[in-house]
Amino acid sequence: MRSAVNTTLPDEIEILQFERVYVDGGYQEDWSPARTIPARVGLPLGGETDERAASRVRLADEDLYTIWIEAKEDVSKLDRIRWEGRTFEINLVLERGKYELTRRIRVREL
Repeated sequence: MRSAVNTTLPDEIEILQFERVYVDGGYQEDWSPARTIPARVGLPLGGETDERAASRVRLADEDLYTIWIEAKEDVSKLDRIRWEGRTFEINLVLERGKYELTRRIRVREL
């Protein structure tokens, strides 16, 4: 089923993995070179709620995008995503357990 679902990912995104670079006794945040993966990028669906919602009432947020990627992809909230020349921070990674077909990521443009 996963291979069938993966054919429905028409976009390409770059995942920039977070890493700490130690410089002069301290550290600074940096993101590693991007790896490109297939995805589907879109605004949240009308019936969904975001992380700020209360009592299941959806709060409209024009800046919040949902990205669907393959279930096996490794991504964390510290990573960043680049799509069509725009960079996004990850707000939420929604994992559905061992039977998930795709992994959803909520992102906001920087």
